[in-house]
Amino acid sequence: MTTTTNDELELELLDPAAVATIVALCEDVNAVESNMERANHDLDFVAQQQQELGDIIAQMETALGVDDWSNGTAIGSMTTTHSDLQREMIMNLQTAVDGQTKQIGQDLAQLVEQVNAVRGGTAGGDDGDVMQQIALILSKQMDTLTWVDQHTGALEAKLNDVKAELNRRRRTDHSGIIRYG
Repeated sequence: MTTTTNDELELELLDPAAVATIVALCEDVNAVESNMERANHDLDFVAQQQQELGDIIAQMETALGVDDWSNGTAIGSMTTTHSDLQREMIMNLQTAVDGQTKQIGQDLAQLVEQVNAVRGGTAGGDDGDVMQQIALILSKQMDTLTWVDQHTGALEAKLNDVKAELNRRRRTDHSGIIRYG
């Protein structure tokens, strides 16, 4: 004798079109969860790159004898140079990106909770409400992914600026003469 669960009985009683819609939505939710996992991995990767970049910059500053800016103020220097201002701007951007990354993590955690709540079922709930909730979750996820994409581009642009500045400094020796080639 085979046993059937309440969920299986409910699915048998539903219209085949509704079942197909529910199955499609379930697949969409799975795809969104997969995208969320990828986004989390991407965020972890960006955070790791930021840490590595910070370490490299600290090593370069030490090698060049540049003042320590880890606390936000120059040590042993009363004059502010263009490089100091750029370094401060980069540090502020890094702090802002870190805060935004944490906020994205919290938003994604909330989305996962909402998806799990919808997946767990809303017994006695209206199918329209469930579909609206799923649509809302998917919409929020797309907004989050769009935001991540936009800010990734801005972060890449800033990283390219830093690379260009480092390359420019490499071509310049300590006497201020620019070497070409």
